[in-house]
Amino acid sequence: TYHFGGYGKTSKELEVFTTDIEHIYRIALDRVYNHKVMYAIFNAVDKGRIKKGEKVLMINTGGLENLETV
Repeated sequence: TYHFGGYGKTSKELEVFTTDIEHIYRIALDRVYNHKVMYAIFNAVDKGRIKKGEKVLMINTGGLENLETV
């Protein structure tokens, strides 16, 4: 569901989401894996699959070599 067309593929919606998350929370997300995982987590919260007060651990596994400073 959250593959956005496959490896390294994206969409305008995903890019806007990623930019917003990076600026709001001051974290860097790579544009291959981590931004899709973060999108899925926020989507699960929005849909009520992750309830208020539940803890979620998202491990940013890297892939930031070519990312400019946020």
